[in-house]
Amino acid sequence: MKQILIIGVFCSIFSCNAQLTDSTFLDTDRIEYFDIKKFNEEAKGKSAYTITDNEGNQIQQFRGSSGGYVRRVIPANSNITYITTFYPNGNLRSKAKELSSMFYGQSPNYDINGKLISTDNYDKGYKVTIEEIRQRVLNEFGVDIYAKNNQHIDVSRNINIPSILKISDKTYNLYKVTIPADEPEYYYEIEIDADTGKELGRIRYWNLGMAGANDYFEQLDLYHEQQRKEQGLPTSKAGD
Repeated sequence: MKQILIIGVFCSIFSCNAQLTDSTFLDTDRIEYFDIKKFNEEAKGKSAYTITDNEGNQIQQFRGSSGGYVRRVIPANSNITYITTFYPNGNLRSKAKELSSMFYGQSPNYDINGKLISTDNYDKGYKVTIEEIRQRVLNEFGVDIYAKNNQHIDVSRNINIPSILKISDKTYNLYKVTIPADEPEYYYEIEIDADTGKELGRIRYWNLGMAGANDYFEQLDLYHEQQRKEQGLPTSKAGD
């Protein structure tokens, strides 16, 4: 019975005849509803519950902090999380997607009657797209940032912030990518200008516990020291 319920819930989110994709998720003509009665039955008095379907996709459903409900679908084979919010009466409110806890792409918003009223563009301000970053990482490292991977991969971006790696007073629209390096427990941290696509810098560091945290800052200091030399700036003295 529980297995049938799990499949039923997932099929109500996406067509069971198609893969979970951006196009099926962001179909603005398909109106979804939240089954409040079923949620209350499954949650058993709690504010949230999680199920996993036969394909390994994780479905989290919970009450929102400001009223209404939230559904998060975490596909078994993808780093992308699909988020749907609903009004307190169960009507569709919005859809959005995350990569490494970062919102990106288009996010449609609906009024309480199901009418599309606006679309948030989380890519606004970034000339270089997530897809371009994906292809860049794939070409150099053979790793797909969209795909589920047991290794730590992180992509983040911000508007008008200083670079951590580059010695400069300038601020950037900036991507930061953390990707596995050529040895176990070693990683690259790479910064990319989101306007030009130019790499601003990268360091390779060991990432294992507190010792790994220390190595990160040691590599960062060495990288800054190298830049000071290249720019003819005063370098720090040993022991400083």
